[in-house]
Amino acid sequence: MKNYVIVTDSGSDLCETELRRSSIISLPLCVRIADEEREDYAFSPESFYKRMRKGEIAKTSAVNYSAFLDKFRSIAERGYDALYIGLSSGISSTYSSANAAAMRIKKEFPERDFLTLDSKCASAGLGLLVYLTAKRKASSKGSIPFPSAARKSTPRGSNVSRHKSTLGG
Repeated sequence: MKNYVIVTDSGSDLCETELRRSSIISLPLCVRIADEEREDYAFSPESFYKRMRKGEIAKTSAVNYSAFLDKFRSIAERGYDALYIGLSSGISSTYSSANAAAMRIKKEFPERDFLTLDSKCASAGLGLLVYLTAKRKASSKGSIPFPSAARKSTPRGSNVSRHKSTLGG
């Protein structure tokens, strides 16, 4: 596989600078505090923690199927494949939404490959996995065996979806 992009979600806690530098696409989870719901990137850490200190409760919601479908379709239309490395399925339905969208895109674009990987991680663990995968991708010349970059970085016990068998995994 030659032309693919790495996609993750904001559960990876990767900063905007690193996302840009590594050409990683990140879809935001949503955060609801009181009556206000926004993408988590929209809250500054200062305002978020100030509200938490005031006793307001924050709730998050997963990236939904439609957001993944739109992003994956955009990637496929530009002629790229995708590797999604997501927030653990044990704490969020984000991975499930990404996997369902990837299967749909594979039907619409049978020439494209979309691999979804349940990292079994969150926060810094997920961010490190995504970062190391991007580094391996960047250090390779041309194509690499598609899931190999992720698999070499993947912690023991992580789950590569059933797509791996169709991708030479």
